[in-house]
Amino acid sequence: LDAENRESVKSGTFRSEPIIKSTLDVSSGIGCKLRFSFVGDAFDMIFTTQGTDEWKILVDGVEVAHHLPSGEFSWSNELAITGLTFGKHVVDIYNLNDAKNIRIEAFRFYKKLTFTNNGLIGTNTKQWLPEGSLLAAAVPVSATHLFIQLGTNDRAIAAESLLPISPVRVGINLRLIVDWLRINRPDTKVILMAPPKALGTADQYGDPAKYFASSDDIAREVANLADDMGLAFISNYDPTCILDLNGEVFLADNLHPNDYGHSKIFEHIVASIEGERVSV
Repeated sequence: LDAENRESVKSGTFRSEPIIKSTLDVSSGIGCKLRFSFVGDAFDMIFTTQGTDEWKILVDGVEVAHHLPSGEFSWSNELAITGLTFGKHVVDIYNLNDAKNIRIEAFRFYKKLTFTNNGLIGTNTKQWLPEGSLLAAAVPVSATHLFIQLGTNDRAIAAESLLPISPVRVGINLRLIVDWLRINRPDTKVILMAPPKALGTADQYGDPAKYFASSDDIAREVANLADDMGLAFISNYDPTCILDLNGEVFLADNLHPNDYGHSKIFEHIVASIEGERVSV
């Protein structure tokens, strides 16, 4: 194996069976291949040597490994492919033997999960539009998933004009944000979230309230946009409506969740992902 491509093989001669009790075979025949894609900068391939097997691995069309016949049969050899640029890659494993298959036992992918809250209190969708300075700085190129919950502050009547703005404007701004992300962050999956329910004067129109739309208006607008754009969607409005109906105190001031409210919203987001109510 080519050391310049940073591969290494750990011998598996001490095992007497596959590492996970099964194998995936790439058919014999020159040119037969296995293709898959992944997001990251490295992966390991665990394979069985079969004496005369020969194959090569290409990442994004560039050869990164070439396995030569060893004359030995052994389980659970490990080949490390490292040094890739972080991002989405396409991997092809080509068989170079006309009479021997490639016996793959497993792949190992390295995942480092980083969760960052880049939201800014008091901001609205207009401030997050692409022409501003917030969006690009808040979403690194390496981000794989982006949860967006905007709209609450868009409900406030503009102090300088006191003119109400239609809830549709929230959808228009969010669409512009998502369009920018699709072009400039193509590997980032966007999940739209409807903000939680507000209560009292924080959910009423006009005096003495300072809002031109209800939290329900915003929730429906975000849900409709997610459906129209084919985006994953989580409604934090629905579960907080249930909390309100049950008489539970989940807001600190009719608008901002208290600690209990934050915990219930977090539980709902996790349940939505784990229960496949939203695909991320």
